[in-house]
Amino acid sequence: MRYTPVNIIRQHQNFVAIRDVGGSTVTYDIYARDPDTYTFWFCGKVASVTDVSCEMAISRQFPLIEEHAIRLRPLELFSKRGFLQLWYALGDSELDVAYNRPTIRFNPVTRPSQYDKEWMKTKTIQVGFQGEVYNRGEEGFRTLRNEDGTPMKAEIIQPTEKRAPTDEEMAQISELIKGKDMQQLFNNKQ
Repeated sequence: MRYTPVNIIRQHQNFVAIRDVGGSTVTYDIYARDPDTYTFWFCGKVASVTDVSCEMAISRQFPLIEEHAIRLRPLELFSKRGFLQLWYALGDSELDVAYNRPTIRFNPVTRPSQYDKEWMKTKTIQVGFQGEVYNRGEEGFRTLRNEDGTPMKAEIIQPTEKRAPTDEEMAQISELIKGKDMQQLFNNKQ
């Protein structure tokens, strides 16, 4: 599937239609990776009807997805055209990925061979792709992962309880603001 306006629009429409019926359970987040790095770039989402596996959905659209990733991240990925790796995670799991949740594991997809036409049996209407789009100034979402698709860094855990500062913390705060004009401190923050 070539990266042409007709294919891009059709696969986006297919994605929306499939997701409208099946919800996020029929979608997967797609990440592109230069095999020489540990950086995985979020490049979009795929959707497929229930009897088409995620691997088949990606294989059927592999050239389209790869080209989209290259155009999205030309500085990082263009030199690896033809060698990029595509990985997938559960649909709508970007927040869990950002927090390095160990329950979210990336899975690689083998680049389809031109000689193995099994993936061609999947009809284009059975799969869809919604490519990531950056707004002006956005850096794009990326994550660091190990070779097995697990997070490289520890899970980020937000504190769940709110508490008053301890006496020691209050003493430190008092020391920091001692002799300073509080009105001026607040005015400088605005």
